Amino acid sequence: MFRTLPKSPALLTSPELQQSRHPSSKPRAFARLSGASRVLVKPESLQRTGSFKFRGAYWRVNQLTPAEKARGVVAYSSGNFAQGLAAAARIAKVPCTIVMPVDAPEAKRKGAESLGARIVLSRHGDRPREEVASALAREISQNEGLALLHPFDDASIVAGQAGAGLETLEQFDRLGIAYPDTVFSLRRWRRTGWRHFPCLPLPLTHYQGHCRRTGWI
Repeated sequence: MFRTLPKSPALLTSPELQQSRHPSSKPRAFARLSGASRVLVKPESLQRTGSFKFRGAYWRVNQLTPAEKARGVVAYSSGNFAQGLAAAARIAKVPCTIVMPVDAPEAKRKGAESLGARIVLSRHGDRPREEVASALAREISQNEGLALLHPFDDASIVAGQAGAGLETLEQFDRLGIAYPDTVFSLRRWRRTGWRHFPCLPLPLTHYQGHCRRTGWI
């Protein structure tokens, strides 16, 4: 899946993504807490629309055919992907419809609307809200001929989000770092607050082996 990423390097260096690039910061407090000599942080909260979801949406929108772009896209999301896709579609001048659960955060709904998306609310009652919103998005796709984009179960979207990793490697190179000793992914778990270190440790040997298997090195 990720081997397709470098085939269009112009997208990774486009003005839209360049504007949204953010540096890897070096918080001393994290280094003291972890005992590491140096800790670098890649804060995706500084990304355009506030999350890494814009990266995947932007990459996926640019994979659409001219006919698909003309007809538009539809997806379901309760927040971050909705805003990321709305922003990406606006840049590409692609009509965008987002199905959002009726109880989705108002700020996220208004954010997607302000970026030009048409918002369709789904009412799920006692059913899982993602299930109902997904079904409505599929129905709109079929009835209106829109390209249906899945917020996370889509290889191109995942590959686009991996651009954060490529960007980090470029920044490592400028700092004179060949590769990190360990990579941690900080994640927020629903209903359980913030989960602290360690979240996703990626040892160097695993990193090198994965890169060789997938053709990166």
